[in-house]
Amino acid sequence: MCAGQWCLTVVCIAVMCVASPIAENDVAGAAPGIVVYVTDYADVPRHVLQPALRQVTRAFLHVAIPIRWHSTSAPPRPRRAWEYTVVMLSPEMVMRKGMMDGIESDVAARSAPAAGRAWIFADRVRAASEQRAMPAADMLGKVITHELGHLLLGTGPSNRLSVMQEQLSLRVGGYRFTQEQGIQMREALRTADAPPLVAEATLTPE
Repeated sequence: MCAGQWCLTVVCIAVMCVASPIAENDVAGAAPGIVVYVTDYADVPRHVLQPALRQVTRAFLHVAIPIRWHSTSAPPRPRRAWEYTVVMLSPEMVMRKGMMDGIESDVAARSAPAAGRAWIFADRVRAASEQRAMPAADMLGKVITHELGHLLLGTGPSNRLSVMQEQLSLRVGGYRFTQEQGIQMREALRTADAPPLVAEATLTPE
């Protein structure tokens, strides 16, 4: 608990880099973007996962960063700088990872920017959504947006009114990045020679 509201703790390992809020409808043509591979070992229901990923897409389009989604269990190697993997862990995997890495029970996700990978503890997100009577897709979308933000931005500094809060609150702060965070992300993608992507009509994995 934090200050009377429920918070999800998100743990990360870092590196800093990434964009400025531009309204989603203002993103014209192509812009440097990211490619995200989603590996779902948790069998998250489609009616939860798809709306969650649409939220993530909109949050990044707000800072003029398109996302191309892929659903796969084997992302290509070697990984390119603009490619990221989001892994939805099953309860058994969460237990094993928690024991191996010493992850506490209130942690909802973990990310490793150097590897371009984020692990989402889907059962904890679902349980939290039930506890708070909040749509699971909303909660999952905010957690994934936060973790992808860490993959681009690193660990800090945090901003309590953006999606990059130190402790991800589901009741305080929005789902979006600040202007400064957006500038930083776009600059990192330009430096990495990320390919130009058009904002896709389909906002979820192929």
